[in-house]
Amino acid sequence: MQGVENSEKRVLEVRMLGDLQIMLEDKEIKLPGGIYSKTMRLFLLIAYYGDRGISREDVLELLYGDGEYADDSGSLRVASYRLRKQLTEAGILFEKGSISKKGKFRLSQEGLEVVVDARIFEEAAHKALRTRSEQEQEELLEKACKMYVGEFLPALAAEMWVAGKQASYQNLYFQCLRRYLGILARTGKYGKMLFVARNALRLYPYEEWCVAELDALMGMGRWKEAEEAAQRSTKSLMDRMGVHPSKELEERIRKIDLQLKGSTKNLMEICRELEEVCDDSGAYCCNYQSFVGTYHYEMRRIERTGESLYLVLCSMTEKEETKYPGVEDRDFEIAIEQLGSAIRQALRRADVYTRYGSNQYLMLLVGLKQEDCAIISSRIQNLFGRNPGAGKFALHHFIAPAAPAVRGEGNPEVKFKQNNWGVM
Repeated sequence: MQGVENSEKRVLEVRMLGDLQIMLEDKEIKLPGGIYSKTMRLFLLIAYYGDRGISREDVLELLYGDGEYADDSGSLRVASYRLRKQLTEAGILFEKGSISKKGKFRLSQEGLEVVVDARIFEEAAHKALRTRSEQEQEELLEKACKMYVGEFLPALAAEMWVAGKQASYQNLYFQCLRRYLGILARTGKYGKMLFVARNALRLYPYEEWCVAELDALMGMGRWKEAEEAAQRSTKSLMDRMGVHPSKELEERIRKIDLQLKGSTKNLMEICRELEEVCDDSGAYCCNYQSFVGTYHYEMRRIERTGESLYLVLCSMTEKEETKYPGVEDRDFEIAIEQLGSAIRQALRRADVYTRYGSNQYLMLLVGLKQEDCAIISSRIQNLFGRNPGAGKFALHHFIAPAAPAVRGEGNPEVKFKQNNWGVM
């Protein structure tokens, strides 16, 4: 283990980051009882607190809690007796060695040095974060990040003292990681950056480290690999957490797409742009140019499907009856807007309509019979008639089946004979 220089001493290494491992002189030691036993948990407390030791009261609280065993010194005496016996049988303690003295638990054995990886990491991380020189800090941060190979005693995460240390060490690791990745990005050391980011992703599959991985791959010009990593990351985020990529990750995805495909947006963004932002109930209202495009598309489609296609023109005029005074421009404009609302409600969601002139609306109806169009015209009349002042105006509906465009005549257009129009 790093940090051990005195080869004259026997070294007991207790690795608490990631998988628990106890090594004596580079040979693994297996204590009986397993990690959840009282003896093992007592040993881990003693090893972690090292030379300064831990008081008997603190051990009682951490091992037995505030319940029925809070004052059970007898249970602790049994656990400490068994632990000393196990450590002696394992060759860690000799006759004069002890684990408890003067009200404190401490591993005391002449010629034995206890080294805990979590403590070494903590010291290295704090030193790295305090260093001002970027070159020196880079080296120290690299060592600290390499030391963090997993969470602190993950199997005992439910233990109060373990949970607190887990959060503290994770936060310390993230601080070192962010600082180190920042230095590597600024200095263009993308190979190291990729290794560090992927190691972080192995421990914590968070979006922040996904972004760092993509930055490293893009910096190295490995765009195809970056695309695969981006797809893997977005899928992982959705599967694990049910969240969409953040702006930072989407920015990287756009950059990758631009490099590989010449596209600055991914399909998810395009779908969002295509969504209707207005109220989606009722028929679809569009401007005349969009209506023309829709008409051309439907004409092509019905050539294959054989569906019917009808155009309906609805005109509004002022009634000439003497009981109605002259209509002002404002009244007329309000009425034509009300007519548009009536059309929207009367048509189906799949139908399309547009404002055609100052007093007209043009509708495109698919898959109906002519008598169905007449029913819709009647429905429009009824809905419009509910508005105040509607009695001043008359509606005129003209219905005609759409005909295939005349081809080979330059600018194709749909032509109707005057006597084909029906007036409702």
